Amino acid sequence: MREALRTGKTPLADFHGQLLRLVYRLIFLFVAEDRTIEGQSLLHPRDESDAAQLARERYAAHYSTGRLRELASRIKGSRHGDLWRQFQLLVGALSDDTDFAAAREHLALPVLGSFLWDPATTAGLNYADLTNHDFLEALRHLAFTRQGKVLRPVDYKNLGAEELGGVYESLLALTPQISADGARFTFAEFAGSERKTSGSYYTPDSLVQCLLDSALDPVVEKAIQGKTGAEAEKAILALKVCDPAVGSGHFLVGAAHRRAMEFYEEDLALAREIGDRREEGAALGSIGNVYNMVGEHRLALQFYAQDLVIAREIGDREGVGTVLANISLALASLGEWGHAIKLAEKALEILKVESPAAEVVRQNIVKWRQKT
Repeated sequence: MREALRTGKTPLADFHGQLLRLVYRLIFLFVAEDRTIEGQSLLHPRDESDAAQLARERYAAHYSTGRLRELASRIKGSRHGDLWRQFQLLVGALSDDTDFAAAREHLALPVLGSFLWDPATTAGLNYADLTNHDFLEALRHLAFTRQGKVLRPVDYKNLGAEELGGVYESLLALTPQISADGARFTFAEFAGSERKTSGSYYTPDSLVQCLLDSALDPVVEKAIQGKTGAEAEKAILALKVCDPAVGSGHFLVGAAHRRAMEFYEEDLALAREIGDRREEGAALGSIGNVYNMVGEHRLALQFYAQDLVIAREIGDREGVGTVLANISLALASLGEWGHAIKLAEKALEILKVESPAAEVVRQNIVKWRQKT
């Protein structure tokens, strides 16, 4: 690889693009593994069979980036290169390459395909040697922040589109440089007009909200005009949003959150109109979840508080446990770890011991205790 860069066989710009794709793959997996639905990682297809459960456990124990991050947090790594080779196997399994079909099945992985997961887009890196020491060092820079001598894990589970956009922008703003003898590869930041011509920008949230106000809201209003209840809900869900220059997905995620909020507000209004307290509480909790996802954690807490009152009023014990778990997530996002742990422990006392929700709460408590 060093010789190919020195001689110009692999242009610096091409090598830079391959490195970016590698970083994007890692970030994608950090987020997909850390975010769950009913206790199951978003990465894996929904399958409740014993074989699928065993495959997911095999993936988590031996191939996941969660394992790599855990190793990076406690060891420096050897001069061997088995971790890099293992990661390349994972990339192949997530591509649509039939050579990796067996690995895909044994790890319960989906075919993601796309340009990002095509091994051909990182041809210069796939068979290069990378020691465990160097790979884990790179992972530490990507997955942790350092406070003195303490490593703090980056919370990819709750990282919003705006934060991901910031990462995307900062990576694009780097330009590769190599020494004359090809022995040293470094990055430098674009300066002045170079930054503009590189396209190393993403759309800030304030502009996204303005675009949604002017482009999405009028379409929604027209779609639900003269409709109420289920009919309005159906009209909202039938809308489609296209963002050709998707980038970090900030506009699309914002549009999804806006549409979700409109749906839940319609649901809330209908529940109050017919006096359905259980449905009213569910709608309030869902609105709180949307606010939590977009980083408006204090607003989320206001809606969770209303949901909690209703859950207690109607005697929905499991609902109380769910709301307490949601409140703990919002508090953790605000850095109130101690309070979050206390409420999460109360949630555990209520939720069914073997439920996926309880398992998620247990995992959160372990993670938050490491931060206190």
